[in-house]
Amino acid sequence: MSIVFGASMIGYLLFLVIALFCSVFFLSSFNWYADDPIYNFFQLIAGLLPILVPLIVFFGFVLIFSICWLKSLRYIEIIINAIKELYEDNDNYIVLGNDMYEIEEIMNDLKKELTYNKRKAAENERRKNDLVVYLAHDLKTPLTSTIGYLSLVKEEKELPENLKEKYVDIAYNKAVRLESLIEEFFEITRFNFAQLALDKSTFNLNIMLEQILFEFKPLMLEKNMDYEFIAEQSVDIIADSNKLQRSFDNLLRNAINYGYADTLIKVHLAVKEQIIITFENRGPTIAAQKLDKIFEQFYRLDSARQTNTGGSGLGLAITKEIIEIHGGTIKAQSSDETIKFIIMLPKP
Repeated sequence: MSIVFGASMIGYLLFLVIALFCSVFFLSSFNWYADDPIYNFFQLIAGLLPILVPLIVFFGFVLIFSICWLKSLRYIEIIINAIKELYEDNDNYIVLGNDMYEIEEIMNDLKKELTYNKRKAAENERRKNDLVVYLAHDLKTPLTSTIGYLSLVKEEKELPENLKEKYVDIAYNKAVRLESLIEEFFEITRFNFAQLALDKSTFNLNIMLEQILFEFKPLMLEKNMDYEFIAEQSVDIIADSNKLQRSFDNLLRNAINYGYADTLIKVHLAVKEQIIITFENRGPTIAAQKLDKIFEQFYRLDSARQTNTGGSGLGLAITKEIIEIHGGTIKAQSSDETIKFIIMLPKP
């Protein structure tokens, strides 16, 4: 307002000076007589100029100030209404007019971001709530089975030994599944409330990957799977070993759960401009639209929710966050029934 008001006042004063100069110049071009009424009128006006000029300037000041003030109030009202529109959940554009084009662009960009974040938060909340319901239902199933089989073992005193062993084995497997589901509940809480902080140290990445692959060997054998680890060179890295191990665990567990039986899980380690770690397995091709969402919180590929493989939908989201806080990136590729996860970490 101050800039517009100042410019308007300067323009107004210049206009008065020019108008006064032109009037004097115009009137002086005529021959006037003392008894001419018009001459006497202009003489009266000339005598009152010391009073009239300040009055004209004052009223001009008041008029220009009022116009600028009212215009500013109109702008404020428009902006207030636009701010209200920011929080409306719709795709309508905010229109402020040509004289406020830059503000209009900024507010529309802000509205897009707010609407996107709001919808994403609502979608994540819906997924989380659905997941809690699903997990609660899944908890009941193995718990009921465990109690049922243990009750048979307890109550049937003359149960054959082989049958008793079979029931105990089933109850044990159900209890393991129950433990896994309970851990997923804690995983949801940790992901929502824990702040990931890095505890960095120097370690050999080759040794870590070999150890993790060896530890997953029993799970692979259940599906008659095996692994192949190829490292182009020995790589030392400065990172949080526990968190990186967790991200690699998630990728391997994902490969085992969703990979085809009787196949090979390939892990490749190379160093170029960055450290590149590739996890590859054979499995159902992931559609492009699902690849875009695969790292989102609570997103699960198994829409049919297979009890044995369905996770909380947090594994890949947590993996992505761990990689990114290390300054790296992760992406997924899938074609011809092959799934690849490519991790790129900065060199020390």
